[in-house]
Amino acid sequence: MTPDVLRNRFPALEKVADEALELLLRTVSEIELDSGDQVISSGIENDTMYFICAGRVRVSLESADECVILGDFGPGQWIGEMGMIQPAPAAASVVALDGCVLLSLSHDEFIELRRSSPALTSVLLQMLCRDLSARLHKTVAFIDNEKIEGDSDPAAAVARTSLIEVAKSLLGIAARSGA
Repeated sequence: MTPDVLRNRFPALEKVADEALELLLRTVSEIELDSGDQVISSGIENDTMYFICAGRVRVSLESADECVILGDFGPGQWIGEMGMIQPAPAAASVVALDGCVLLSLSHDEFIELRRSSPALTSVLLQMLCRDLSARLHKTVAFIDNEKIEGDSDPAAAVARTSLIEVAKSLLGIAARSGA
């Protein structure tokens, strides 16, 4: 893969210099997956972010009773960024929906990139922050507009209020507004 191909697949990297993208390409590992291959397993330590170059993956939350699909992701998107930033057990599972090509970047590799190319890691962090912020805003909007089953039940109303407060806290709304 070349810097130009990487830029085309990930527009947030369009202004990154060729030398920095070449360093990123030397750092990441390319992974090919078949349909059904597990990328990330819920509850298992994850320290790696994956850039999706080709194919699609599905992110889901699983419990003993049910599986909730959080979304499908494809070329130009990424998954696992929270584990790369701070290694921890994964909250969700990710499985390949079809043949995929991913670029993996581990926490340790990211720390090394930070030392050797602060400008590149700054762009990566800005890209991740924008994405995480957008997801949090969508979550707040969803919680604010969504009816929780049994909304007339006081316990459901408390659950909804708690979800809204957690989302606002994550967004920093409570701290900024003095609430």
